[in-house]
Amino acid sequence: MILSASSWSRWGINHSRVANMAFRLSVERSTPYPKNPTTIGEHILKRRCELELFQKDVGQQIGVCSCTIMNWEKGSSTPEIRYYPAIISFLGYEPFPEPHTQGEMIRFKRQSLGLTQRQFAELINVDPSTIYQWEHNDRKPLGRASERLAQFLANDAHRTQLCF
Repeated sequence: MILSASSWSRWGINHSRVANMAFRLSVERSTPYPKNPTTIGEHILKRRCELELFQKDVGQQIGVCSCTIMNWEKGSSTPEIRYYPAIISFLGYEPFPEPHTQGEMIRFKRQSLGLTQRQFAELINVDPSTIYQWEHNDRKPLGRASERLAQFLANDAHRTQLCF
């Protein structure tokens, strides 16, 4: 936008001082989402805005209502783990930090599949408290449980079915 001397007088500025000057104002538009999202809700908001989708459209893809998407994006609530696979599919990437320890790898894999600790424990035939201890690096997998866990972590195609 170029401001002329007559524009200045509208704001009560003496135009004789700026009579022969032209100014160009530019405004950088801010994005409605953070450039480096940290929460799942922020990741969803960023992707939705990039795709120019409404919250109801994203909700239909993930399997929730538009109010739920709004709450996730605002940080008022967080998604249940069962929605993680659909969220990851919508985003096109895993929004979780890269795992560095064995416990983080177990949690990363479990969350990516949308499994609770209880569901995961049933799949590999251990107690849910064992999963908690593994994920928090309080205990290392041993024996047959270690073998079943290794099979689970190595197998991407199974999703929720394992045969032991």
